[in-house]
Amino acid sequence: GEKFEIYPYTNHIHNLSLLLQEAKPALHQMKTLCGTLKQLEVDDPQATKIGKITDSLAMALSEARASDDIYGPNSDEASDAWDNVQLFSSGVFPDGVRTAKELKHETKSIRYKEAALSSHHHFYDIVDPRSLEEAIDAIGKLERLAHQVKIEKNRIDKSNIGKMRP
Repeated sequence: GEKFEIYPYTNHIHNLSLLLQEAKPALHQMKTLCGTLKQLEVDDPQATKIGKITDSLAMALSEARASDDIYGPNSDEASDAWDNVQLFSSGVFPDGVRTAKELKHETKSIRYKEAALSSHHHFYDIVDPRSLEEAIDAIGKLERLAHQVKIEKNRIDKSNIGKMRP
């Protein structure tokens, strides 16, 4: 009957509520740090110019951000592009050497470059103000979700629906 269909939902609401509650302090700290970093970069754009960013790393970063904009941050294309950034940043590929994934996505590269030109990212800044602002917004959405889930958990607890088990 009905109790078999309701239990998984109530169980997931309870688990999600617990996880979001446990993450609340860390989310607050992340939001504060992102805001501080963003302000530092706005106040002093040279603050991020520590060390050298190779042209290959900048290009890989540019393509990863453009891939996020075109395909969405959860897409396989974006994941592959960010994997390339990670490889270049770790020194696995020296400057000027292209990865297999770059070659595989070469036909998409023109679209990446077009998106990169129209994007508001600063491609020689690894952590740029736009990325920080997007992170602050995402954390805000998680905080709102935590409130919604807590309200739903409380509603379920008061109705004793959650106590029904198969």
